[in-house]
Amino acid sequence: MSKKYMYGFINTQGKIAIGARFDDAKDFHNGLAAVKLGEKWGYIDKTGQFVTEKVFDWVPEKLDEDLNCVQIGTKWGYVNKTGNVVIQPQFDKAFPFSEGLAAVYFDDGWGYINTTGKFHIWGFNAPKFPAGTGMEFNRFRVKGLGKFSEEWATIEAWMQVVQEDKILYSGQFMGYIDKRGDYVFPPLYKEALPIHKDLIVVKTAREDQKERFCIFNRNVLSKGSSEMPYRIPPIFEKVYRPVEDFFKVTVTKQELEIDIDLENNVRVNLENNAFHRSINSSDICFSIYLSAIGRFRNPTKFPYVRVNRGHEPLYNFIDDSGKLVSHLWFESAFEFSEGLAVVKANGKWGAIDKTGDFVIKPQHEFLSSFHQNRAAFLKDGKMGFIDKSGAVVILPTYLKVDNFSDGLASVALGNGFFGYIDLNGEMVIKPEVWLGYFAFHDGMAKYCRLE
Repeated sequence: MSKKYMYGFINTQGKIAIGARFDDAKDFHNGLAAVKLGEKWGYIDKTGQFVTEKVFDWVPEKLDEDLNCVQIGTKWGYVNKTGNVVIQPQFDKAFPFSEGLAAVYFDDGWGYINTTGKFHIWGFNAPKFPAGTGMEFNRFRVKGLGKFSEEWATIEAWMQVVQEDKILYSGQFMGYIDKRGDYVFPPLYKEALPIHKDLIVVKTAREDQKERFCIFNRNVLSKGSSEMPYRIPPIFEKVYRPVEDFFKVTVTKQELEIDIDLENNVRVNLENNAFHRSINSSDICFSIYLSAIGRFRNPTKFPYVRVNRGHEPLYNFIDDSGKLVSHLWFESAFEFSEGLAVVKANGKWGAIDKTGDFVIKPQHEFLSSFHQNRAAFLKDGKMGFIDKSGAVVILPTYLKVDNFSDGLASVALGNGFFGYIDLNGEMVIKPEVWLGYFAFHDGMAKYCRLE
């Protein structure tokens, strides 16, 4: 009989709390962990006893919501925080709850259910264009629904829009609906992010325009106006979902062109004159365009911008008001964590705060995001940890390290041995081959053995 890896759990003292007898396992959260025996999942407590039946074909990483979607057989339903079924499996697909509603796919259609499992919204017809536009939907089929955020949710549809027999849009696009199921923005965008503090982030989709992300505030929308009141016009190559209220953004600079007049006003032109605008240097776009293209009269003001990068992206952040965080654009960047964002500038890694200032100057070969006031850094092929001041608190002696969680971090010492250190670098769980590279959660960490 061939051997296979089986999973169990250890406690923070390194003692085996639950033996390695599961085919797969997820981390503990709120006293429960999902484990797999054979082809089915169930939930156990910290003694290793099953508190639910082993009936699930798919389970979430953790039961952190009042209602959590699960799969039993071919149908989807919802369980509570103790793993007990509250909404019976009946849907062909089901998604997490948000603001009291959850998206489901049922009987070849999409809708939203409430916390009792009853349909709140069911079925979507193609939206209507204003009279006189000559535009209409030739084909329309909903392909997905998003979570509600600030009373709006994204909707994704495959469709074709024509105007006087000319195809304007064809393919899969996204828009927004409200809790009545009405379209507040028809699906005319390549991508749309969940609403965050009234900011709308969408990617343009017109075939005669370059696809770029733009940002505007829904509170200043002019009803019936054909002009989009941009907070930031369509210039971003990518906008990521916000973390700690900050959006990571990227641009490529080869498409932009800048002229600066004697009054320090900036003339911004996109390729093919897709967007023209005169702006003052105090405007956010001054920083965006000037830093992105790297063509400015005082280059020492932006020492970390590289020119002639071709199509490689440059990274920055905007806050929840739509303002750019830093005048500098970076070669790479991680999302904010514990108030700091780790960024790469001129080939080295450092960290900025939420004002855009460097609190750790770019000096490291690699730097991870911060967790529990610790970030892993690389020096000469070995890894250690620094704190938020940049001081080395754990010397670089390990081949590989994990982020700190529950005050402990897994470290690799070579030859397949793993151990756990505390925040001061003390080895509190001695290295073993079978420990593996797993993080502690809720006082427990997985381990695996070949059985």
